[in-house]
Amino acid sequence: MSFEIKTKKAIPSENETRVRILSIAMNLGCFQEVKKIFDKHNEYMIKPHSQEELMLVAQDTIVELFKLDPKLVSWLLNENGEIVIGNKVGLKVNIK
Repeated sequence: MSFEIKTKKAIPSENETRVRILSIAMNLGCFQEVKKIFDKHNEYMIKPHSQEELMLVAQDTIVELFKLDPKLVSWLLNENGEIVIGNKVGLKVNIK
């Protein structure tokens, strides 16, 4: 017998996401690299930007983290293989 459980995960806050990613990075041994990615992200966020620009920056940050090590952001995937950023689908990962 097989069954499927569909659940909706709450979208973590940006602060919760950063803390968890940094914790994972410490365990994986890539803390400094992740910190550099976040520093670049923070530098861009100093000036005001449109919602579209902010979404692109968030997507770029997630992609950079994924390229460094997928384990850093894989926990953000929902049941559809999507990473939701600001209540919108920011990235869709095709898992085959």
